[in-house]
Amino acid sequence: MADAEYPGTLAQFDRWFATEDACRRYLAKLRWPEGFRCPDCKSAEAWLTGRALMHCKGCGRQVSVTAGTIFHGTRSSLRLWFQAMWWVTAQKNGASALGLQRILGLGQLRDGLDLAPQAPSSDGPASGHRKMLGQLERRG
Repeated sequence: MADAEYPGTLAQFDRWFATEDACRRYLAKLRWPEGFRCPDCKSAEAWLTGRALMHCKGCGRQVSVTAGTIFHGTRSSLRLWFQAMWWVTAQKNGASALGLQRILGLGQLRDGLDLAPQAPSSDGPASGHRKMLGQLERRG
């Protein structure tokens, strides 16, 4: 996806990612730009289950859009993750866990620390899209 397909302002962000479903759809477009492909049988035929899993028609495997990403297994909503990463990448001089706690209204500092280590650093707002969601795979 080109940088033009990423919200440049907070108002745009709020419109684009107003719901958890909108975040999930955006993540699916990044993960499967040519459309869903089953990791087991490579079938493109699938449907979305009530639990937001892709159910492969070919082999029956169910795949989460977050599987194998930094979002897998999180207890926080995708919208909260997206907000945190958008804010971090929009900061010209970097961001702190305490800053995340304040801006997102997190109840405990621990919540901010849970998000901060995996959130990418920033070279400024223009690099946000690549650094926020461009690299989905979990490292190490």
